[in-house]
Amino acid sequence: LPKSERGFLHGEKSVNYSRNISAKLVVAINLVGHVSYFLDPTIRESMETHLLKAMRRISDVHTFLCVDTSETTYLPKKELKRLNITVFTKSFPGRMQFYRKKWCHNKVEEYASNNSISFDWVVQTRPDLMYFADVPDISKLGKDRIYGRLRASGFQYSKRWNLSSLAFSHAFSHPSEIACWGKFASWQKDCIIADDQFNYIPWPFARGINL
Repeated sequence: LPKSERGFLHGEKSVNYSRNISAKLVVAINLVGHVSYFLDPTIRESMETHLLKAMRRISDVHTFLCVDTSETTYLPKKELKRLNITVFTKSFPGRMQFYRKKWCHNKVEEYASNNSISFDWVVQTRPDLMYFADVPDISKLGKDRIYGRLRASGFQYSKRWNLSSLAFSHAFSHPSEIACWGKFASWQKDCIIADDQFNYIPWPFARGINL
């Protein structure tokens, strides 16, 4: 990266991220999961460059990190402050992935209500992902569906769904209806496994699904 992009990772002058209040879109970025790889400067730099900076160019971004209370000791607090990330903590028994996401979204709803904020989108992702390019421009996407990655589909996926983003939205919201049940289930031609590690979710949809 050029020096102007290196920030805290290479000893350059720190950049404080204020909100882009002139933007038309208001976006919540929910980082939910274990912070192990988030502690790696390379991971954080990729997130800063390709997620936070990219999103802040086009929207008013509020970023939230939801982690287990036991992990707060290891959090890079100075960097979180510089990146303007709000941290929510709770003691979670076991893995409880879906409960973590739902609890985090409830905290963001509470934050929105207390601060009179109306979100347009939720970006649901993890704090330990590596980014190699800027995330898609959310301002160019329609708000009638959920966007994300497709992990797998049936052996002979039918033209009824045609692997569209609407099919992904349906699979994400109703996993029991067209989920794939087994790695070699070739007879399930109309099935999808929707990846839940990175998603764009319109705010009205977020309340009604199992985040």
